[in-house]
Amino acid sequence: MNRVIRKLIGWHQAIADRCYSLELRWQGLELGRGVRAQGRARIQCFAGRIVLNDGVILRSRDFGYHTQITGATKLFTDAEGAVIEIGARCRLNGTTIHARQRVQLGEDCYTAAGTTIVDANGHVADAARRAAGDRDEPRPVIIGNRVWTGQNVIILKGVTIGDDVIIGAGSVVTSDLPAGTICAGQPAQVVRELNS
Repeated sequence: MNRVIRKLIGWHQAIADRCYSLELRWQGLELGRGVRAQGRARIQCFAGRIVLNDGVILRSRDFGYHTQITGATKLFTDAEGAVIEIGARCRLNGTTIHARQRVQLGEDCYTAAGTTIVDANGHVADAARRAAGDRDEPRPVIIGNRVWTGQNVIILKGVTIGDDVIIGAGSVVTSDLPAGTICAGQPAQVVRELNS
């Protein structure tokens, strides 16, 4: 009996996922072939563009995932000309991306639950200007191919991350990371180079 119930739940989730994937197209996202949503992502494209290339997976639920996903994957653009572009076959697991200018992920990237990527701090450091509602200037975030972020990684504005980088859980990325390295810490630094 339990096996039958699990199959029914799996079919129900698969149908809901397929319907939601169609809804993403209706929201104006630019989708490649085979883009899938597992659970309901939160998409807020107030201005700008969101591009999901072939085979991208947006995961927003715990079912079938090895760590806790505390929130849905959220893609958020709020300025004219802002772009979020996710490369082919990327998997975003409970990840938040906010672009006021540009956030770009290469191909075959994996982001673990709680990853946050932002191209602006939101507010300025000066208290008087902050109280007046001033916002800081965004700077693009460019992430290479085959990058893997551990759980609860934060990537801040103006950062370029090379190909084949692994970023340890809980790291805060404030500056560029070279290709082919394992990086960790607050701020994230190279721990060691990866062997090819």
